[in-house]
Amino acid sequence: MGRDAKEGVIRKTVVVWYADESPHLSIWDKKAWELEQKALGKVEGGDKFKDWVSACKQLRNNEAQVFCVTARTFKERCRVDQSRDGLGVAAMYSFLSQVTGGRCFSFDSLSPRVEDISQLTVGILLSWMGAVTEKKGQGGDRKLAYLNSYGTLKGIRTVESETDIKGNKWLPVSAEKNVTEALRCNLTNAWVNECDITKIVAVRDGGAVQDFAKRYMVDEEYKKLVCAQLEQIIETDVTVMAVNPVFGTLWRSVCNDRANPARDGLITKFGFHVDKIPGAEQKSRMKNWLEESYDMKGEIVATIKDIGEDEKYPCVFLDPTLRFAGKSENGDDSQDMVFTRDELLEIGRSCDYKILQRLGKVLTRLTFVASKEDLPAHVKNLEEAELPRIPLALTKPERKRMFWRILLHTVLPGTMLALRPAALVAALTLRMGIQVLEEAAFTELLLMKDNWNTLDIPETWNTNCLNLLLDANKKRLNAVLNKKDADLFEGLVSYKLLEMNLDTSIPIRVGWTPQKTRAHMGPVAICKSCEFPRSVTIMGKEGICGLCHSAKEDTDKERAHRMVHENVSKDHNATTELCWAECSMNDCRAQYVLYFPNLLNVRPKCWFCRQKGCIPQSDPEFEQLTTAPCVSCSICANRVIWPVEQRPDGFDESSFICAPCVGAAKNRIDEEELSIRALVNENGREWLLKNDDDMIPANVVFGGRSVFFIVSNLAHGREHFAEKIQVLPVTDNLSLKVRGKKVHNINEVIREVKEWVDSRRVQAGTCSLCFSDHRKKDLRLACGRKGCQELICCECSDSWYGINQVGKIINISALSCPFCRRQPSTKVKLPEGVRYLEGLKSAVEEAGSWIFAWCASCSSAKKYMERVCAAGAPVNIENWKCEDCTFTCEALDGIAFKQCPGCGVATQKTAGCDHMACTMSGCDAHWCFKCGEKVDQDEIYHHMSEEHGGWYNGRDYEDYDDEEDDEFMGEAGERVAAVALG
Repeated sequence: MGRDAKEGVIRKTVVVWYADESPHLSIWDKKAWELEQKALGKVEGGDKFKDWVSACKQLRNNEAQVFCVTARTFKERCRVDQSRDGLGVAAMYSFLSQVTGGRCFSFDSLSPRVEDISQLTVGILLSWMGAVTEKKGQGGDRKLAYLNSYGTLKGIRTVESETDIKGNKWLPVSAEKNVTEALRCNLTNAWVNECDITKIVAVRDGGAVQDFAKRYMVDEEYKKLVCAQLEQIIETDVTVMAVNPVFGTLWRSVCNDRANPARDGLITKFGFHVDKIPGAEQKSRMKNWLEESYDMKGEIVATIKDIGEDEKYPCVFLDPTLRFAGKSENGDDSQDMVFTRDELLEIGRSCDYKILQRLGKVLTRLTFVASKEDLPAHVKNLEEAELPRIPLALTKPERKRMFWRILLHTVLPGTMLALRPAALVAALTLRMGIQVLEEAAFTELLLMKDNWNTLDIPETWNTNCLNLLLDANKKRLNAVLNKKDADLFEGLVSYKLLEMNLDTSIPIRVGWTPQKTRAHMGPVAICKSCEFPRSVTIMGKEGICGLCHSAKEDTDKERAHRMVHENVSKDHNATTELCWAECSMNDCRAQYVLYFPNLLNVRPKCWFCRQKGCIPQSDPEFEQLTTAPCVSCSICANRVIWPVEQRPDGFDESSFICAPCVGAAKNRIDEEELSIRALVNENGREWLLKNDDDMIPANVVFGGRSVFFIVSNLAHGREHFAEKIQVLPVTDNLSLKVRGKKVHNINEVIREVKEWVDSRRVQAGTCSLCFSDHRKKDLRLACGRKGCQELICCECSDSWYGINQVGKIINISALSCPFCRRQPSTKVKLPEGVRYLEGLKSAVEEAGSWIFAWCASCSSAKKYMERVCAAGAPVNIENWKCEDCTFTCEALDGIAFKQCPGCGVATQKTAGCDHMACTMSGCDAHWCFKCGEKVDQDEIYHHMSEEHGGWYNGRDYEDYDDEEDDEFMGEAGERVAAVALG
């Protein structure tokens, strides 16, 4: 403190003085005062501080500026301290601050929050240094503390001591009531918020300090200091950074400084520690702090002021009086114009399409003014702070190309973008065709032309950003991107769009699949045994039909006779209508005639496919006996069984037309919707994507990885991407199959996929429960059961199946699919504990007479009340416990232990179902807490369902829905007809 002899200038010291009590005064506590006087007498220079007025003058003379922060406040008719101590604290520290040129603040609590003390302190120091930022709409108007002051200051400099009666207006110089009353009347205080501090605390005499961010960029030693201090703060308590907005400015400087080797480590540590913040309030404060760190209003205003008057026009601004809402928008477009800082900065992170849409609306509403005379009358006299106007002169290199960086200042004051996000705003302007800004946009993008293809900026590598650049490049070919970069970006976007469209449904045309469908039986042959005209599809060896072959093996002669002689006539010919079936095996799909369709109650399988389970592969005739001799229809491309020995001489398979197609009014070709993914699963991906030399590693292709991950893990350099990767490559003689059957409209399929990719669109799906549109990958099967293909969104799935909760009444309807009313398969994720809840089976079976609830203690479904007693919907309950558990808990204080059957360790169930998994080393037993039985992990849930009344039995219903009929038919009639039935 004091005068610097070397520099010849006065250096002031700022002091923040914290106090919860008044200095000792002889008028109130003489003993404590005497002890204090004695202690001060033993300290060098202590005599100057024995009297409060003397101490204040000593600090003033040494150029100290004292800001006091106290925990007591005195004010009449206020919810604050009215005691003698409160009067002393307010008066003594207000006097100290007033004499030294500071300010006195106080809280209305003896135990103020640490956060409030920190916020007030930081506000005082930043205001004193001139380094404050505006807190608009982010808590800046929150009441923080009281400002203590005096009504009159006249004569305060004449007070000579703390007992001088002349100071009764500013100090408690006497304990007499008539003396202190003058002090009470002169003391005033008022609430102040965070924004008010900047107006109360004057900037230091030397002027504002150098901008911290600018110093960081030019001072290497300061840069190292900043990084070291930020690292220490992050590791100690990351929430402290939210107290000081300067930390935000410095943090943003560090994040933008990609050349700093300490940057990546700091960002990683910051993210790790932010994720560990426990309280919602602290997380909210961190969010606000990050918002404030991007407020560059002062720098933007200074940049615009530096523009000469002759360059301030032409300019653009956002006229707040204009409205653009159409009839469909209910006349209110205000929401589209309101952005948070985080939303505006999103253009530099991901180019989120929703933000681009809204920002696009803003850009189209900018008002362009060529000269000052062209300004509308209602804005001509508005100051820059009221209506930001951005001169186009800022696009010039000598003006550091600031135009696009600060353009969004018109939307949200204080928003400044880095060079790359600013160029993206220019690209958006170009893409939208805003003519008055096109040349400025081209100029900006031309300077960035060779800076996009770099892995140093991961944010560039996402489909939204790349697509925006590609669209802007189409406005003036190769002006925004060079040819190689454009080809690379185009290939990456096409690849990602193809991947995102894998669940898109497209129309597929395939040959029909008969379901016991009646049609012409086609070519016939006379069976040498029964002498009936039989369909060639069931003819066996030696000219004998399959029915006759099976009849010879049947011990029931009456049934064998019936199988051979029923449903057949000597008059049958090629036009006779019989039922047709198709083998269900994908590698076969052979079609044949059924003579006894009523006996086919399983998925059809031809005789040849059935032999695969009966004949060893070592048999030399295995291939011949297990492969159906088929010919393909030249119209529907279906395969029809026709033994070689039954075919006529000179038979030409290329001109063969199956009997169903011959006798049908139209071609037997069905059209269905199928996803691209299903086609890939059956036909591979080579027809969809050329990936030479595994340019994209095989385990990454269509794996949902980000664009940045893909370009970072290419097998060869990015410059080879366009030549080695191609979406929908030209393929000669392409053949696609669906369930083993030929796709007839391959060209239409390719064209449909190409349209989705080229249009940069992804097919949406509709939730069958809430009818809202979602990306198809975000939809899931409602129950996963065969025959129910309803899709619902994640929110609906969680809300429907999550209705039932511990301690509440069980909603029986919410246990089943909302559409088909069946139990969901194991593919459907159910809330923890619901799937194998004990007693759930009884709850379902007795739902008509009893209301069940989920016991919070034993985790079982128990009877709550009879429905006849409910008289309508029962009242909602919370944390309900059944009678048995209530009694047990009262007796045992709620503690229940059982021994693990594997190792004998005492185990307590704290939550969830009765499935216990022992964690003791060497045990790892899975057992049922209900009965204590040790059960294999694969069978534990089945045991809980079967033994303890669970409703979901632990089996996947797909096993039953898609049952394979590989077992030998039990009845002789089915066995005799096996060949004909499939």
